[in-house]
Amino acid sequence: MKRIVKFSLFILLFNINLKAWDLNKIFIREAPKNKIVHAPCIASLGNGMIMICWYEGSKEGGKDVKILGVKQIKGIWQKTKILMDTQKASKDLGQRIKTLGNPLIQKINNRTFFYFVSVSYGGWAGSSINVCTSQNNGDEWSKVKKLKLSNFFNVSFLLRNNGIYENKTFILPIYNECITTYPALLLIKEDKYFWKKVGDKGLIQGQILKSNNTYIMLYRSIRKEPYIYISKSLDLKTWSKPQKTDFLNPNSAMTAKMIDKDKILLIFNNSKKNRENLCMSISDLEGKQKTNSFFIEKGILGDEFSYPFLIKIKDEFHLVYTYKRKKIVYIKMNKNKVLNELIYN
Repeated sequence: MKRIVKFSLFILLFNINLKAWDLNKIFIREAPKNKIVHAPCIASLGNGMIMICWYEGSKEGGKDVKILGVKQIKGIWQKTKILMDTQKASKDLGQRIKTLGNPLIQKINNRTFFYFVSVSYGGWAGSSINVCTSQNNGDEWSKVKKLKLSNFFNVSFLLRNNGIYENKTFILPIYNECITTYPALLLIKEDKYFWKKVGDKGLIQGQILKSNNTYIMLYRSIRKEPYIYISKSLDLKTWSKPQKTDFLNPNSAMTAKMIDKDKILLIFNNSKKNRENLCMSISDLEGKQKTNSFFIEKGILGDEFSYPFLIKIKDEFHLVYTYKRKKIVYIKMNKNKVLNELIYN
């Protein structure tokens, strides 16, 4: 009887938690008619500025896809602008660009870096990573430069999640989708770069974190077992074998940030097959779930809430994600509020 009462109390508290926490969702962008919006990212530009960007077009991989962005300056949203289209990318690179994909913005010291995926022929297996830089927080961008990561046609590399900056080096997760899929790390220092494979095949879109002196990688899985995977390293050279975490992953993007030195805030699709919900939960450093899964979105079969992207600025988390491929959602959450609202097991 005591167990039943305890379980019922947990369910009651969980339901109260769902009703009480107003996340104050803001729709940053609504797709024009017959268009989609997808794969948003967000970055801090310093001095109270943030930038959100995403791609938009008739379909994923469409010839009309553009990358758009908007800045918030001291709480005021500015005008949405086109950051990149296939015409500009083709002109700068001197080659045909068929479509554009995942964008990523990163501010390092006084420069803002704008990375994005492009495809000249075929699908995502024929993709490349490109970069532009800005000295004025994205008001103006340099000429597009393609990163040469392979001597074999220089294709099949993509990116999604943001990285970490330390010792004058930007450590950025990337992944490969040619024949076999595997995660990698791109290390960029003073405009010089090299990459190295990490993890195992069947894992993509790594999210790198650091706690004390340990690097942690979380991976999206395209394997039959629908879980997020985790591995660790002390030196970025040798990584532990990726292990399943407690968190489901229906072959969908996830995002994470350290919320304390021994806790990871994770945003993910809590499902084995579909993307009809979007959850947040807290993991320990071994991938064990320590709290309930709070539903940021909970739809019906066929709905899609996907590609979350999370950053932390002081004690605030800033989250963006795709809403049914028709809207881009932005949410700001206080760290202490997150810790207080999630129910520990």
